[in-house]
Amino acid sequence: MKDRFDTITIDFESLFESAPNMYIAVSPDLKIIGASDAYLDATGSKRHKILGSDLFEICTYLNTCTPDETSEMELPDAFQYVLKRKESMTLDVQKLLLPAGRDKTTERYWNMHLIPVLFEKQQILCVILRVEDVTEMELVRIEAKVQTARNTELEAAEKIHLRNLKESEARFIKVFNLSPAPLFMTKVADGKLVLVNSAFEKFTGINSAATNGKTLMELGILDAPNIADLNKQLAGDHSNDIEFCVTTKSGSTRKMLATSEIVEVDNMLCHLVAMLDITVRKNHENDLMQSNHFLDTILEHLPGMVFVKDAETLNYIRINKAGELLTGISQKDIAGKNNADIYPAEHAEEITRGERELIERRLPSAAVEELIKTGGSDKWLHTRRIPVYEDGKPVYLVGISEDVTEQKKQQEAILQLNKELEAFSYSVSHDLRAPLRAVTGYAQMLDEDYAHVLDSEGKRLLHTISDNAEKMGALIDNLLTFSRLGRKELTKRETDMNGLVTRALAEISKSTEHVATIKVNELHQVMSDPDLMTQVLINLIENAIKYTSRKPNPEIEISSYVDGSEVVYCVSDNGAGFDMKYYDKLFGVFQRLHAVDEYAGTGVGLAIVQRIIARHGGRVWAKGKVNEGATFCFALPISNTK
Repeated sequence: MKDRFDTITIDFESLFESAPNMYIAVSPDLKIIGASDAYLDATGSKRHKILGSDLFEICTYLNTCTPDETSEMELPDAFQYVLKRKESMTLDVQKLLLPAGRDKTTERYWNMHLIPVLFEKQQILCVILRVEDVTEMELVRIEAKVQTARNTELEAAEKIHLRNLKESEARFIKVFNLSPAPLFMTKVADGKLVLVNSAFEKFTGINSAATNGKTLMELGILDAPNIADLNKQLAGDHSNDIEFCVTTKSGSTRKMLATSEIVEVDNMLCHLVAMLDITVRKNHENDLMQSNHFLDTILEHLPGMVFVKDAETLNYIRINKAGELLTGISQKDIAGKNNADIYPAEHAEEITRGERELIERRLPSAAVEELIKTGGSDKWLHTRRIPVYEDGKPVYLVGISEDVTEQKKQQEAILQLNKELEAFSYSVSHDLRAPLRAVTGYAQMLDEDYAHVLDSEGKRLLHTISDNAEKMGALIDNLLTFSRLGRKELTKRETDMNGLVTRALAEISKSTEHVATIKVNELHQVMSDPDLMTQVLINLIENAIKYTSRKPNPEIEISSYVDGSEVVYCVSDNGAGFDMKYYDKLFGVFQRLHAVDEYAGTGVGLAIVQRIIARHGGRVWAKGKVNEGATFCFALPISNTK
């Protein structure tokens, strides 16, 4: 069997989704995590719309469920029951209204089977809701119920003619015959059938007239081993949970659960036996066992290490095959091991401290990089840990680790390459200054000493040389600034961003005249390097001033807001904007979206912004539309904000 699994790759998610029956998988917090195609087709749902959504919010038709009178609870309560008891549950005959096109519904009847999927230590992974469409059967049952009601009326009329019968016996016979459960009575003395109800006839396919005076074995319903088991369990006056197999006239074998009582009928002791068909339940139990095996198989074949720890001791309970290969510790020997047995001493204590904090602060998850030594080599793992609670108390710590050794090596190689590029850029920029000064100096000498011998074209060319030398000087300055950013140490402190904007505007006013209206909203404070953050604001505001300079009413707005785990700062304008299809050029060195004769610049300003924000652990983006303005934003982690 192992060889077969080694050679066959099974897409279990596709198998689940393409199952012919209607299934939907729900997480313990009632979020939908999977659904079969049959379920989607029956309900008119789309998988991408329902995945991750609350079951009763997205599947609103479930709120229309009307339980049959035999049902003990409604669907929401049934979910809570299953989650609490970790037991399967069946809700028979739930009437509900399914969508059937625009503003239309169709009335359906479902049997719903809630199956908890458990993993190690009986923790619920999810609940499988299996649906059986019994509409046609239910309509038949309803019709039968109506017919039964009519029969009841006839029986009431017959009572006039049967008034000599004992009242208690009449009530017993009535209840016996109307019971939806298959019932039969056998003599205690010899096991011969005395009476069967209509449900028994329907279930077995045997007419009641053919049962009188026969044993269950003679009817072919039970074989010798089952007869022996049944008689053994019927030995007492009262028996519950008698399990045996029944073979119907059609040849179908059903697993039954029965309860028996000894009753007296016409001065004769009889076993009154009520049966319940538990074939589906038993099949579900088998399915659950197979599901557990399925989950174990998936766990063992995952490429990354998966481990489970005791939340109190932080000792390992289990790891998968990938974890065994990574740690060098076999799965059978992992129990009782701790971080010190796997990680280097300098990392083990730090990891343990982090896990304790994760559990105590009830954090949902945490991802860290860890160094592990195995087989004489170092490996880097990217690990996400998830604490698992039961009744509000931590029970397990589940971890998923990915081997990122190659990525780590690539990152280190990239960092080294960046350092070398920065050094090269700095050296080149520095060495360019001497010849540039010579060009500028000689151009100035020509202008001062030989202007009288140059014609207008010569003077124009000379001025062009001077202008371009000046632009090249600015470009070199920006390039030097850009290269220094990679080496400059950050000096972070609590920074008033409104104060930095005021400082940036003052710097800009020294070299730039503009008529733009600049609106500055109340900004969130941040932990940053004030000098570098001022440079960010100067570059973004100067950018906005430059590209609104041709607008009759230039407007610029500076704002901030908190978005989840980040605080976002934005500089918006109503200027020239840009075409989003060239977005990838915005933050590149020497990349420009407008010609130099339209808007001056070196193409380094936004690259500087991106590098500074990246040094702060943040990110930068922009959006714009041609001639309708642009918005440049940068975000910093919330941990850096006040």
